[in-house]
Amino acid sequence: MDAATLRPGRVRSAESERQWSWLVVGAIALMLTYFAITNHVDLSPWNNLEAAGPQLASTLSGVIPFSIIALGFALRIPLLMLVGTVYSYVWLLLQIRQWWIPYLFGSTPLHRAFDWYTAHGYDQTVRFLPVIEGRPVPDAQHVVLELLSLLVVIVTTVAYVRLRRERYS
Repeated sequence: MDAATLRPGRVRSAESERQWSWLVVGAIALMLTYFAITNHVDLSPWNNLEAAGPQLASTLSGVIPFSIIALGFALRIPLLMLVGTVYSYVWLLLQIRQWWIPYLFGSTPLHRAFDWYTAHGYDQTVRFLPVIEGRPVPDAQHVVLELLSLLVVIVTTVAYVRLRRERYS
């Protein structure tokens, strides 16, 4: 008798864990590739690297933690997977804070001034959302990054929950 005959549920479970782990790695790789390209390759008017200035620190702030998260999922290390899932939420929430709160609500205690918007040339990039007078409009470059970030949040959450459920049920 082989392992599948003795414990078919566990074999399926291990295969499911492996598939979800690699789905997370793929989603993170896709997001980081897009992030690195838009931070370092002039795709004007999609991005405005001339006005944005040096992007190495920004790129490393995404690449380093998400590479560790991807490694945690690839090796299926529960603590790294949990931390990575939480971090993916923080990453997405920071983007929402930067772009969507000022766009939807204008000046708030979090954003009193919007000079960063024109100083970094975001007013010269591709936008498809309607302009609301005096508020920064999320540009297409960042909307795509936010959608990829949301994908990472969803996939890490599902993968982590499934792993925990399969290992402890």
